[in-house]
Amino acid sequence: MKSKNNIIFLIVSVFLLSCVLFIVHTIPENEVLGTVYFFNGKTERYVTVDFNHIKQLNDCTDVTDTIAIERIIADEITTGLSHLSPSSVKHLNQSIFMYIYIGDKELAINENNECIFVWKPGILKTATLDNRTSYLIKWKTGYYNKISKEDLKYDIGIQQFGIPDDLNNHKEPASFGPEEEVSKLMLVIK
Repeated sequence: MKSKNNIIFLIVSVFLLSCVLFIVHTIPENEVLGTVYFFNGKTERYVTVDFNHIKQLNDCTDVTDTIAIERIIADEITTGLSHLSPSSVKHLNQSIFMYIYIGDKELAINENNECIFVWKPGILKTATLDNRTSYLIKWKTGYYNKISKEDLKYDIGIQQFGIPDDLNNHKEPASFGPEEEVSKLMLVIK
């Protein structure tokens, strides 16, 4: 009787251990959150960049780096992107500097956090992205590291939430060469 109980215990233990190992191996180590494409350096643009143009630039650019962010920050970003506030702006074509494709959201934002997004395939709408979500995206993608200290103080997110502790902007960014004028980052969740 004792050996029968030991055999049953051993079978159940092996079964439970294999289930645990299967679950551990099926959870992605670095789940892809999405991609972010942006212009580096000076935030002012002397040419008009509309949604279709920045999307084309994004589509023609290879990923330059992969950034791992904490799940809690990723969740806050996706929640913010799902709660876009309607905007009175009808045609958002000025100062667009960032294209974001995260989850099922595809949008481009300007320096005032006004954005144009794909509402349905082929239909674009305007909205305002909340300052916190914009700040988190700019911070975690390293966008703040690519602009000068002088320009940094004009950012709405920096004014509201402060300079991130891990900002790597100890000196003014050098002038960028053609291959460094943009960044396209893949965001993954740690």
